[in-house]
Amino acid sequence: MEVTEDSLVRESRSTKFRRQLGVEADIFQRLVERKLKFFGHVCRMNDDRLIKTVIFGDMEGTNRRGRPRREWLNDIQEIQEWCNMDGYSLYTTAKSREEWSTILR
Repeated sequence: MEVTEDSLVRESRSTKFRRQLGVEADIFQRLVERKLKFFGHVCRMNDDRLIKTVIFGDMEGTNRRGRPRREWLNDIQEIQEWCNMDGYSLYTTAKSREEWSTILR
């Protein structure tokens, strides 16, 4: 992707517009924050809940042909790399609401 003067002007306009509205986070940051909040919510659920089984469970059978579909946990794995935490420590931290809220800030 080539950086042009026009794209720089648009970027500065959007940054200026966000500052005027008092919005600090961009859309990507909000998405990551929402996914982490939901991840913590699911981690604190009982193990017998269906949504926890669906998110953390494995499907039986073979995959369809073609490119693998993007899964929700793939995003969490990318966030693990940004937080410098492995999956188990991220899961155990999410079990404690107080510790989890410090990570989200």
